[in-house]
Amino acid sequence: MRLVKLKELAEITSISINSLRKYAKEGMPHYRIGRTIRVDPDEFESWIKANFRREESRQPMDLEMIISNALAKFR
Repeated sequence: MRLVKLKELAEITSISINSLRKYAKEGMPHYRIGRTIRVDPDEFESWIKANFRREESRQPMDLEMIISNALAKFR
């Protein structure tokens, strides 16, 4: 298991650090090491797929593919 800081997760997913902190309070799997919040990218990917639905737009984007590609470098 590889744990990343919220800042690193925010950079690879384009989700703000504030949103990630909010998600942690709302049940996103995370680990506290001292004062830092760390996240396992695989657990995050599973959690986000289970808790957020993909909205269809005029130009549909595959959110799952984007997240998988962004987190692939951590596996």
